[in-house]
Amino acid sequence: MTKEIEEEANEMFDYGDYVEEMGRQEGLREGENLLATLLNMLFADGRTEDAKLALTNKEERNKFYREYGLTPSAI
Repeated sequence: MTKEIEEEANEMFDYGDYVEEMGRQEGLREGENLLATLLNMLFADGRTEDAKLALTNKEERNKFYREYGLTPSAI
């Protein structure tokens, strides 16, 4: 590889890493927002024990997401 091609390839890999990291951060924000929305809905309905369960049990949390019709695009 010539030096110029090598530098261009390195820049492309750096950009790919950047895009991957941005996607990861966006996913984290969506997940946090989804969980916060679920917890707010459970608390508003007086379901404190279910809110605690949603924090500790992934299967139950997913059940509550479905029950409330929550998906990342719904919030």
